[in-house]
Amino acid sequence: MFKMYPSGLRGRRRSLLLGLLLVLPAISGLAGQESHSEGTLWIHNTAQPANGVESLRLEEMWRAGGVDDDETIFGLITRVRSDDAGNLYLLDAQLQQVYVFDPEGNPRGTLYREGDGPGEITWGCDLMFLPDGDLGVTRRFPGSVVTVATDGTPTTHGFGGKDPRLSFASGESAGGNIVIGGVVSKPGEHDGAGTRTNFLASFSPGGDEQVRYTEKSWSFDYHNNFTFKETSALADFLYSYAVGPDGRVYTLPDRERYVVKVFNTDGSVDRIIEREFTPRQRTNVERARIQALVDRRFRTFPFDLTVELADSEAAVPWYYRGLQVAPDGSLWVRHSQSAEAVDALIVFDVFDPEGHYRKQVAVPVPGNAMLDGVFLAGSDRLVVVHGFVDCMRMNVGGGRGPIDDGTGDPQPVEVVCYRIVQ
Repeated sequence: MFKMYPSGLRGRRRSLLLGLLLVLPAISGLAGQESHSEGTLWIHNTAQPANGVESLRLEEMWRAGGVDDDETIFGLITRVRSDDAGNLYLLDAQLQQVYVFDPEGNPRGTLYREGDGPGEITWGCDLMFLPDGDLGVTRRFPGSVVTVATDGTPTTHGFGGKDPRLSFASGESAGGNIVIGGVVSKPGEHDGAGTRTNFLASFSPGGDEQVRYTEKSWSFDYHNNFTFKETSALADFLYSYAVGPDGRVYTLPDRERYVVKVFNTDGSVDRIIEREFTPRQRTNVERARIQALVDRRFRTFPFDLTVELADSEAAVPWYYRGLQVAPDGSLWVRHSQSAEAVDALIVFDVFDPEGHYRKQVAVPVPGNAMLDGVFLAGSDRLVVVHGFVDCMRMNVGGGRGPIDDGTGDPQPVEVVCYRIVQ
């Protein structure tokens, strides 16, 4: 079969998909119901898509990395981007460089390198195309964006790096809108205390914050029986958000609910899209993986602490980068039950540009649903990053040393590019 997953899930997946197929003829005409609340448009969708399940026809184009490739060895691939010419750009957050492959999969070399000079990065964590066509890598600390032209020439269009309280976690740009996910730290009354505010905001090309779309703060006091609460400290919207081709911003305001809040570029709410959804309880393996991430983060922590983990998975877990907007404006969502499929790696929920739940799209390729990332690359390609979830955990978790969750050593990261056959 195509994938590995926790024991006991296959029967649930088969029965869920079979049940879906049985009811599809009766609901094929359904679409989301619209309503207004306090001036905001809501799109209320049922748990089933209006037009059923579609399986992508995919042809493998090329692959790089993995156990059989002695020439390309990836570290931590945390972002995949494509340009209009069909070239792919892969950010390696461990080696601090960007791999470039042409449309046929031929290596075109690397951009950036580790360092603090022009065109160099340290703590690089995300990659985006800026409105002027330059590439920008967001640096975690100090929060900044370092830019190069697509031929690798350093440019002067980067910004940040001057505020020691500010760190960046992610970045995405489309439709002229530069959006950064970051954290602002504010010290408390004594050492070891303070407040951290996770935020998602637009920035000008000069680095000035323009609009803050959403934020979430949590306070800590390491000297006073500190409790690390997952649902407070980790903000899924820092990594799972999207910017559409018109510049609108798609965010996740609630960990527990399948709700996507869409902002206009000026910060006004365009609409809220929701889908009936029941959070899935974590398996023992999934819980162990989150516990291992927290253990790594606090491995050298000089204070005692208590850890409180959520019993359920988030509706759209941060480590999938689960929101994507296709060139046609449709919204593709990978949620915590997207592996509930038969003979497919995952299924995407696909919403039309207005927010109506139109269909599910199955991705029938080999892989491991717990570990792999799946990303659109333009309108006619799809990229699978085997081992992506571990790359995200290692990059986000901080700390030092391996993440030991009892599942064995991770396999080398492999990237596979597929053509979507119309």
